[in-house]
Amino acid sequence: MPNGPSSKSGFFLLEAINAFATAFYFNFLFFHMGAQFGWTDRENFALSAAHGFVYIFAALSAGKFAQRFGYVRTLRIGFAVMALTMLAAGLTPGAVSQVALLVVWTLGVCCTS
Repeated sequence: MPNGPSSKSGFFLLEAINAFATAFYFNFLFFHMGAQFGWTDRENFALSAAHGFVYIFAALSAGKFAQRFGYVRTLRIGFAVMALTMLAAGLTPGAVSQVALLVVWTLGVCCTS
């Protein structure tokens, strides 16, 4: 990782944008699942709980991955996975594929946290 105040500022800015995008995506996802696929609050809650379960193990694994392969490389991989997953989610119409892409997106998020 490059040293210096400007490189650290860039990473902090990227993390701030990431935090905003993550909150925006989650606010959108549950409305989308209800409006597009007719999901109830119970189904959205189950999706949220399942996401939390996946997040636990993905975060633990991503930390070990970052220690082994480098933090900057892990950030790049995480942001690439997130961007590609969001692109795919915008182009994919089915509920099952949206849930699968949420799992992949979660793996990417864990590489950026």
